[in-house]
Amino acid sequence: RREAEAQAAREAQAREAEQVRREAEAQAAREARSLVHAGAGPSADLTTRGRPGGAIRLAVKNPAFVIPMGLSVVPLALWPFYPYLSGYNGIHGGYATWWILTVAVPISVGTVLLGVRRDLWRNREIACGLLLAVGNIVTNSVIMQSLYSLSPGWWVLLLGWGIVIALGLMVIAQLAQGAKVVFERRRIVCGVIVGASASASIVVAQYAHRVNDLKEWFYWNSGTVLLVVLALLLTLLRLDDVQRLVGLVALGWVAIAMISLSVLLLIYGSAPSPYCAALAGVALLTSAACFEAQADRGKGLVRSGPRHLS
Repeated sequence: RREAEAQAAREAQAREAEQVRREAEAQAAREARSLVHAGAGPSADLTTRGRPGGAIRLAVKNPAFVIPMGLSVVPLALWPFYPYLSGYNGIHGGYATWWILTVAVPISVGTVLLGVRRDLWRNREIACGLLLAVGNIVTNSVIMQSLYSLSPGWWVLLLGWGIVIALGLMVIAQLAQGAKVVFERRRIVCGVIVGASASASIVVAQYAHRVNDLKEWFYWNSGTVLLVVLALLLTLLRLDDVQRLVGLVALGWVAIAMISLSVLLLIYGSAPSPYCAALAGVALLTSAACFEAQADRGKGLVRSGPRHLS
């Protein structure tokens, strides 16, 4: 009887300890939610269990990040119109419209998403994805501009590009935590699809434009190369939910920009139709491969609980 009483006492103590632990976790969760809703900056410790090696903390919802991101809108939006102001008519209206819709608008939307005081549905991840996508698109434009003719608004483009790249590198440095290459059959197949589609696009560009030197090769294929680098990271890396959403938003927007650019080139007759079709094809295939590689299935995927960027 004494042993039974002692066992009952130990069980009661264990239940009491478990209740205390649950109350402490609930209190910590309530405090974290209140910090998020208050628009806490990078000093707030908003972490969630479930990810090996700790939780992601992205210092993106604070003035030191949001203000430069908002300021980058000015040079990026001004660049396609600056040549007109200086008397140089090298940029036609269709390209200027494309640039505003694929570069200036998303960076503006990302700034607004980070600037709102209350959290919307994954607004920080979407804003960071748009930032990385704009960085990819503007980098391609910088490469193409630097290879041949520099427009009078070159310095405006470089100013906006420098701000976006600096902020993008900050995001990438923090997103890289815990990401690792995983060689699974499904991921390898997706990576092969990305590489094969890019190779086909490069071959088409080679024959469509009769490329003769390395500079010309980079001019026509820099966008494909930048897209493939991003796509291979998404196909071969094991990512958690925050990293996955940021990466897929970035890749999706770059693909949309590439497809719309191929349509624009075809309408204005600025490039052969096989090249335009190859651009659109590589964008569609790489997007499908990346979404398949990061689909929520298989034991190789890491799915943590709801997580916020701080």
